[in-house]
Amino acid sequence: MKTIHALPAIALAAFLVPQSAEATASLDDRASLSRDVVPDGAAFVLHVDLQGLFASDLWSAIDASVGLSAALEDEAGLDDLASTWGIDPFRDVLSVTVVGDVGGGAAIVRTTDRIDGALDRLRAMPEARVAAHEGLGLEVWTVEDEQVWALVLGVEGSSEREIVIGEDASEVAAVARVMLGDAPSIVTARRPALRAKPNAGSFVYAEVGPSLLENLAATPASAFASRARGLALEVRESKGGLNAALRIATDSDASSESIASVVRGAQSLLELSGVLDEAPDEVMDLLDGLKIVTGERSVTVDLTIGMDDIRRALRDQ
Repeated sequence: MKTIHALPAIALAAFLVPQSAEATASLDDRASLSRDVVPDGAAFVLHVDLQGLFASDLWSAIDASVGLSAALEDEAGLDDLASTWGIDPFRDVLSVTVVGDVGGGAAIVRTTDRIDGALDRLRAMPEARVAAHEGLGLEVWTVEDEQVWALVLGVEGSSEREIVIGEDASEVAAVARVMLGDAPSIVTARRPALRAKPNAGSFVYAEVGPSLLENLAATPASAFASRARGLALEVRESKGGLNAALRIATDSDASSESIASVVRGAQSLLELSGVLDEAPDEVMDLLDGLKIVTGERSVTVDLTIGMDDIRRALRDQ
């Protein structure tokens, strides 16, 4: 059973940006996507494994090229955050997961217990308050006249925290009840709308279910949406390169072939149009690394870029 702690939501605003890429990141499964926090009936999920991202060769290459960590410290004031509040966002934040339905959603931020001192200080501020909502005591924080609702759940057998936060109290409560075991997740669902199964090593995973795609029926993308039953985008490092894969679940093999044909046609049209005639070699290398594969009621658009190519492109900027 998870224990409940109140949380001033303003604390999270500082957690979502890394302070330093020089810290040693853990690559264990603490920051991976946990399927039992995704509610049954959720229409989308977005998961960012911050520990994996900031420990990746990609982040190291970008940081070495443009000095991203130093820029974040100077411009975002993260050095003050560490000295004043004792919070190191790069070290103390493990992952961020956003889940929801057509109407909205809530975020789950997994952290270490090193944030507790900062939370105690924030709770002592006069603006902080706790409000009862649907049987839960939620912390309410007002930021620029906007209310934010939040809850912190202690993780059984661990000193870490799982922080649920959102602009709508009901959405925060709905996700919290799943995490507390009082409402079903996709793990126990007979026919879950989302798979939420990223591959090992993924640091970005996003998935959209059929209910959101159905909302595209009245848009120019309706022809595509009528054939698609789900989308999943995954970014990870694989075999010395950066891999991005978009998997499209379809209603039939015929739809898979149709969607694949559209994607291949768009690629060919781009190459024949002359738009890429003056494009750098790196752009052409990207197109060469693009693969379109059809499977059983699915299409996968797969792109792999070698880390040497990424470093070379960054040096040429």
